[in-house]
Amino acid sequence: LAECQKLVTEFDQVVRELASAGERIAAVRRTQEELLRSGHPFGVSIKAKGTDLQHLWSRVNEVANERQQALQGAIQVHKFDQDADETLGWLEEKEAHQVALE
Repeated sequence: LAECQKLVTEFDQVVRELASAGERIAAVRRTQEELLRSGHPFGVSIKAKGTDLQHLWSRVNEVANERQQALQGAIQVHKFDQDADETLGWLEEKEAHQVALE
């Protein structure tokens, strides 16, 4: 459980970096739109690069969301395991106590 929580904390830093990168991506996209609106002679290249940027940005965010969900799921499983182990231990103690009383 502690290892999963450590991974979540580390991944939170990645999420913050992605949020910061999102601002940069938006700025690049605005520049792209301005260049295309102005009829820039390299418009085809600018549009292609912008498309590549958008596809990669979408993929990075998709993978980050999947990773975040996987980490949350792992924490839930570890928490369940910990709770179940504690409960089993408690029940075994109670069972041993009952046997001793017989």
